[in-house]
Amino acid sequence: MTVTDQSQDVRFHYLLGTFMCYVPLAGGLSLWAWRDAAFPDVVKPALMAAGILVWTLIEYLLHRFLLHYRPQTPALLAVVERLHLGHHRDPRDEAKITVPVYGSLPIAGGLLGLFRLMTGSWEMAGLLMTGSIAGYLYYETVHFWIHCGMRRGRWLRQRRANHFFHHFKDQTRCFGVSTPLWDLVMRTHRVQS
Repeated sequence: MTVTDQSQDVRFHYLLGTFMCYVPLAGGLSLWAWRDAAFPDVVKPALMAAGILVWTLIEYLLHRFLLHYRPQTPALLAVVERLHLGHHRDPRDEAKITVPVYGSLPIAGGLLGLFRLMTGSWEMAGLLMTGSIAGYLYYETVHFWIHCGMRRGRWLRQRRANHFFHHFKDQTRCFGVSTPLWDLVMRTHRVQS
């Protein structure tokens, strides 16, 4: 194994833990909810698609309002530091690009509970959560590609330009990583000059 091969293996291990946790979780949740749901099959993929859309909003809101917050309590500041602020100080540190599973699982659990309260159904909540997990995995992958330059193409260049604008020019803009949708809606997008 060459040094380049080893560095590629190390690179992907940050994503691997996330995928090893969430792919089986989403798979089990979707199989159970799909099988046990007492509503028409046509609703099931719609709920999963809605979960993806909901994730994009959550991604935006978390990034804008929570992950840039600097709490006064040292313990809370350490959590936000590990989840995001450290990434801003050292955006090329591959260990800080992905959210650690211990940071994302409580959010996932809270989101599942919120979906249950909103829908009144564990099956609906499970399908919404499956979509949200798919959106989250997509976000983590895109974020990793942005920082590691692992993919090329116009779409990714646009995501990278917006995200690097957020990192290096104006941290009050471009909070959406996987999509600019909510930055456009909330008027926090990068204004082209």
